[in-house]
Amino acid sequence: MIASSLWPKAVEIFGRYQAWILAVLAGLCVIDLAWMGGSYLLYPGYLDHGEPSISLIAWRLLDGVPAYQAFDAPGRVSNVYGPLSYLLHVPFFFVFGPLVTSGKAASIVAAMVLPVLMFLDHRRNGFSIGSVALVLGASFLLFNTYIVLFSRPDAALAVLVAGAVWVKNASQPGAPEWGRTIIIGVIGGLAVSLKIHGAIFIAPVALVYCLDRGDGPRAFFLACITVSGVALGVALAPFALPLFSLGDYLSWFGPMSGKPEPLQQLTRLLRYSVLYVVPVALLFYFSRSQRKKHDRLCDRTYFGAYLVCLAMAIFLGSKPGADIHYMFPFSAIIVDLMLRHGRRIAKRKDIVWAAIGGVTALMLALGVPVQKRFLRAMDWDEATRITAEIRQIMLTHPDLTLEMGLGENITTYKRTWFKTLPVLAGNPYTLDTAIVMETSLLKIPLTDDTLAMIRGCSTDLWLVPKGERPFEMIGYYGIPVFDEAFKEAFFSNYENRESSTFYDLWRCKR
Repeated sequence: MIASSLWPKAVEIFGRYQAWILAVLAGLCVIDLAWMGGSYLLYPGYLDHGEPSISLIAWRLLDGVPAYQAFDAPGRVSNVYGPLSYLLHVPFFFVFGPLVTSGKAASIVAAMVLPVLMFLDHRRNGFSIGSVALVLGASFLLFNTYIVLFSRPDAALAVLVAGAVWVKNASQPGAPEWGRTIIIGVIGGLAVSLKIHGAIFIAPVALVYCLDRGDGPRAFFLACITVSGVALGVALAPFALPLFSLGDYLSWFGPMSGKPEPLQQLTRLLRYSVLYVVPVALLFYFSRSQRKKHDRLCDRTYFGAYLVCLAMAIFLGSKPGADIHYMFPFSAIIVDLMLRHGRRIAKRKDIVWAAIGGVTALMLALGVPVQKRFLRAMDWDEATRITAEIRQIMLTHPDLTLEMGLGENITTYKRTWFKTLPVLAGNPYTLDTAIVMETSLLKIPLTDDTLAMIRGCSTDLWLVPKGERPFEMIGYYGIPVFDEAFKEAFFSNYENRESSTFYDLWRCKR
């Protein structure tokens, strides 16, 4: 009884002061995002083993080193991400130089831009609606803090989706809008250039946009063909450069298709997908009587395509090495769908605010422990000392080439993520543990040329976490990262000559 009497009063108070309340919430979200992003930008290390790989591939593009290598090449440093995932970081390296910060900036900037872009898009419907979009978008971002601030393509992909939503919302229904149609195609191509499955995040927006271009199937198909053609051209464009080999890039996806889908991880994604489906479905249902015939068709297409593409993202996210962040790029679509249907329910504002406020509050609440874990993971003291130690080793051995090697203990594996420091200083980059971990799972062996490279001591000095046997670690997938032939070649040709605080220095015996 008390709750039922308080709810209408709360809705009334919120309606009276909503602009102020939403402005304060939006400001707090921006401050929170700035704190998270700024902290990680200044942190001298990484929190994920895939980040150094992306940063180093991007840095070497400036020297003309190709991003992708064949599996029979001596080195093993290629990754499965698309060309744009690396090109995004190049401007920051070009302007700011070979710094750890340069490799992080692109993702953090994208994360900061995302909610602002949502605000500017929905601001056309009033300041309060724009603020709701910002807060709701920020809640999805803060819930995924632990991945979207990393040097990965997820935040940039979400920004592209938000851009596509903006173009759709700015278009004139029934008009051809060929300029905007081409922009949608460009955005779709850029999404595919980030991740090969990036099209699934743009598809719901592109379909409803094409459906709104005029009466009859002819206008729809012309728009779809234009979007698809432009997207294909943009996605393939980077491969015209010698830096990107299409064949070596595509060679990853045959073995990748064989990755299993652990039931536990699939169940986890399905559980979290409730946050991405139920609030949208609720508003979609209650707004059904307020739609015109064409609007009903557009709404069903938009919502139906979103559900299909979300299911595809859940399937991909259930692969080893993936997780719930595979759903995050849909955040701009979720915000758009909720506001699209919410604006139509004029007589049931309580349902609108319950759905939007409920999912926002839940996401922000779930984001608190995520952010706490993120901040706790940054060991500033150790990262600072390791950075200073690696730089001192390079100064002590100026005539030797050195690389970061693997140990045997997964708890100290994060010390190898400082591999960027030697490479950014001009040292070789031939074996990346994060990449070898993937290829070992995919049963892609190291080549004889790789073993010859180790036997020939192409790198003079390997830094291995102190007190550990080199290259003995069992990886995240529960199998050895390096095979016995590689370890035999290493131990036959290298020995532990000296130690520092964090590393043993394994030097060529010759």
